[in-house]
Amino acid sequence: MSPVSAGEAAQHPVRARLRILHAYKVYLPDVEGGVPSAIRALTARMAARCQSAILATRRWGTPRTIIVDDIPVTRSLALMTLRSLPLAPFYPLALLARARKADVVALHTPFPLADVLTGLYFPRRCA
Repeated sequence: MSPVSAGEAAQHPVRARLRILHAYKVYLPDVEGGVPSAIRALTARMAARCQSAILATRRWGTPRTIIVDDIPVTRSLALMTLRSLPLAPFYPLALLARARKADVVALHTPFPLADVLTGLYFPRRCA
């Protein structure tokens, strides 16, 4: 590797890792397989380049914040589940608060609650 001059270094500043928030209705260890396993694979493969965090829901009596595979998982309380949709009244607030700190928000589907939030709060910033 050749030395880099100060001028060249200024043209190529060191960038911080991209901050990605993955939002889905459930995550490990509550559910194995499916979308949670895909999120786990994504975060593992991107670990060197990205700083990932996960927002999901939780059942009553389980911890609010856990660490899974060195990734922080914040879980909003779901009062009940109706046809595989967790009814989590504070999830929208948690998503908005964490989205402000992220460079990218990856909304994993199917999760109608996140879809509604996307339409209401993120319409100009979504790709």
